[in-house]
Amino acid sequence: MKKQLIITMTAMLFIEGLSYFSSIFPPIHPLFFSALALAIIILTLYDLEIGLYLLLAELFIGGGGKLFAVDINGISVTIRMVLFFAVFFGWLGEQLENMPRILRFTRKRDVLTISYMVLGTMVVISVLYGIIANNYSNVYQDANAWLFFLLLGPFIDILREKRTIDTVLMILFASVLWMSAKTLAFFYMFSHNYATVGEGIYTWIRDTRMGEVTNLGGGIFRIFFQSHVYSAIALVILLGLIMHGGRRRLSWAIFLSVSLYAAMLNVTLSMSRSLWIGALASIFFLLILGVLKYPKAVRISAVIGVLFSAILLSQISLIRLVSGNFEYNPFIARSQNAVMEPGGSSRKNQFWPIMKEILEHPIAGSGFGETVTYISDDPRIRSKQPDGKYTTHAFELGYLGLWLKIGLIGLGAYLVVLLTLCNKLVSGKNIIRISFGCGLIGLMVTHAFSPYLDHPLGIGFVLLSTAVIFANYRENTQQKTEFL
Repeated sequence: MKKQLIITMTAMLFIEGLSYFSSIFPPIHPLFFSALALAIIILTLYDLEIGLYLLLAELFIGGGGKLFAVDINGISVTIRMVLFFAVFFGWLGEQLENMPRILRFTRKRDVLTISYMVLGTMVVISVLYGIIANNYSNVYQDANAWLFFLLLGPFIDILREKRTIDTVLMILFASVLWMSAKTLAFFYMFSHNYATVGEGIYTWIRDTRMGEVTNLGGGIFRIFFQSHVYSAIALVILLGLIMHGGRRRLSWAIFLSVSLYAAMLNVTLSMSRSLWIGALASIFFLLILGVLKYPKAVRISAVIGVLFSAILLSQISLIRLVSGNFEYNPFIARSQNAVMEPGGSSRKNQFWPIMKEILEHPIAGSGFGETVTYISDDPRIRSKQPDGKYTTHAFELGYLGLWLKIGLIGLGAYLVVLLTLCNKLVSGKNIIRISFGCGLIGLMVTHAFSPYLDHPLGIGFVLLSTAVIFANYRENTQQKTEFL
């Protein structure tokens, strides 16, 4: 596994290096995009499994999905789109002979299948209604992420063996280690003016929709990548593996400890209160389930509590040391005036305007592309609109946004899908499944404040969780796999 980790992290460094290099020299960007797209198509045709691993790796580090993107007739074609279509059509081509099996799956009458079908139906209705009633560009931006659910078949079909889930976890942990190195490096560079807002690396991060960099004052910069959500998920999976015990080799313990530290560092440096709350929720449920399902977990949970506290204290010290600000505490600073600062107040100001629009079509929704006008305290908006009046179709309050667009029926179906997945994942004693279930709970909590469940990043984890349910994991805690 050590060799695979090194190769994966090196590949991530190489790809992001190419992306940054092409942002400095734009004329070569189409060349890199074409070469990478061709390589993806060839590799996916050679082995569909490789294509899906590439797609997941891109989700784990790619944020908004525009590490590479070209404009074709006014439409931005991204490398994530290439991965999506390569995997989907590659899988569909292989399944043409098995169409009766696929049709039999759609005729299943279990709660999960029915809920997925109701959700899909409401998404289609919301697209059609949005095209009729709303701005087409807004509809496209709203609805295109939902196409990711078409990958449900490939996820279940390809990730049906233990080794495939193990490979996904290896890619996830490699991405966490790479992201921690990148996040810490950028934190240092911005804190010491080796990188500046509005230039170079900042522009690359912004234009690729990878994340955002915010000057918080006092030499402290918030380095937030959208894919940090997978570090929060990896955090609970790593804690689950530690709680389970399993392997006793020193190298395995070191790997888990380093990966855990890296995952926590990413979540801490993201300075995202939404991720913090989601991570705490997932850890809370993991500890409760661990104590209930594993007798020895009581003692291990106490050790984990001490370890968790020690890591947090060390990371506060690390942030102070790297930034040179020896008084800064990210948790205290980001918790003070959380409701009054621009992000918190904008969320508060969204609530009633969104509710007013929801109540016009509460059952079926207003369709994708529906906009709401509210008063924002975001300095970027205030600089252009002094009164703060802002009209948008994208909302931080995730569940209200879903209710507005796909209605109570669609939101209800989605919640049934999520809760059914959580129930199935945590019902047995397999620690991988339990950890995925707790990670999904954390994602659901995070979505209340920052939208992920209607974005490829969140949808990707929903699909991955579904695949884990169908994967051939025995309900035996002593089952020997790469990670047990």
